[in-house]
Amino acid sequence: MQSPSMLLAKLKNYILKGGLAMSIFAKNRNIEEPILIIRESEDIKPKPHLAVVRSNPIESYEELSKELGFYPGQLLEEQVLRFFLSEGITVYNEDDVFNYLCKKVDESRSRSIYRWVWIPLREKDRDGGIAITGRLPRDNWCGLWSPQWDTIYSKLVPARTLEKVKLIESKFPDKLRFYVSDYVVPNPDPFIMVTAVGVRTLIFDVWDEPGF
Repeated sequence: MQSPSMLLAKLKNYILKGGLAMSIFAKNRNIEEPILIIRESEDIKPKPHLAVVRSNPIESYEELSKELGFYPGQLLEEQVLRFFLSEGITVYNEDDVFNYLCKKVDESRSRSIYRWVWIPLREKDRDGGIAITGRLPRDNWCGLWSPQWDTIYSKLVPARTLEKVKLIESKFPDKLRFYVSDYVVPNPDPFIMVTAVGVRTLIFDVWDEPGF
């Protein structure tokens, strides 16, 4: 039988490596070793941050691009990010959001072939020839959208989020498409993003369900 000091040393090492919260109950006289009840730490939602833009000015490039009729997706993406920065609209790391939503679906033990997907905010967001390929981390697709799907987002969206959509769309009319994350669990916490052909996923808000 291991001594209490050895058990305590192993426990401290386990806490440091695993980052788990623990509760230790007093030793019962009829039990030779302590009983450990381990509880996983709570999920932490991804945190927003300021948009990161290129350090060099792009005004001259924008003028040249306009003269040539050359509008690459990377230029539009840079313009959107600079607009976000000027308006104080924060963004979320795409990988952090992806992993967070995948974990939430895992916890629900859903057996759906699609674990979570991006859904167009409005009917007009279904247009534009955009297909989001998503990823296949294990045996179910995550974070995809197909233009062949006949669906749009059907739940309420907070007014503050719709105000951001209105602001972004007024700056870039008919250039961007908006999507909301949705997945097969009750009351998901939706993220909203904007994209276009050649523009990566720019996630700019999230709210709580139900009732936000």
